[in-house]
Amino acid sequence: MNVAEQILKILEETGVTQIWGVTGDALNSFTDALQKDECKIKWNAMR
Repeated sequence: MNVAEQILKILEETGVTQIWGVTGDALNSFTDALQKDECKIKWNAMR
């Protein structure tokens, strides 16, 4: 489990269901973790 996956796990445990953010190369590991089947958090990409 990498840091991004651990952060998402903690967010899920606290009841987070949606994240709003700007996509970019700096967040690739985070968005990759969000795309895994076990992740229940919805990513809302903004510009």
